[in-house]
Amino acid sequence: PITMRMTHKAATFFGRLFQLYNEHPELLPIEDQRRIPDWGLTRVLIDYMSGMTDRYCIEEYMVHFEPTLR
Repeated sequence: PITMRMTHKAATFFGRLFQLYNEHPELLPIEDQRRIPDWGLTRVLIDYMSGMTDRYCIEEYMVHFEPTLR
């Protein structure tokens, strides 16, 4: 049950962040924004998010979706 809960939580965090960045690419770091015209937004998002550590993903999620907790 713990593993399933953590798997669901991770999927939720990644899914919500992907949707947020997809709708608001201006929230991405500027160097990633510059790649969008050449690579396309989806490819940039995949590359950016695949490089996230667990800790960074959680921090980003908290900043955007739970700002009162930071």
